[in-house]
Amino acid sequence: MAALEWGQYDITVNAYAPGYIGTPMVTETGGGSHEENFLPLLRNPSLKRMGEPEEIAAVVVFLALEGASYVTGQPLGANGGYLLG
Repeated sequence: MAALEWGQYDITVNAYAPGYIGTPMVTETGGGSHEENFLPLLRNPSLKRMGEPEEIAAVVVFLALEGASYVTGQPLGANGGYLLG
């Protein structure tokens, strides 16, 4: 709805939905090693790894660029293919 409301002002509205990203908040969860905590999750995605914060930043920067000015009302996920499994 926000994309419909704000489009008349040439404002784009998108949603970004990241997958598992290797940040301290994620990697220090669970008390075990990184591999022990996340191996079951990482078996499913096609890339078989967590994303890096820099990869997420690149997606968000893209949405802010003039080249993405026609992208609006979209949920954009970067999850390494996790939802494919």
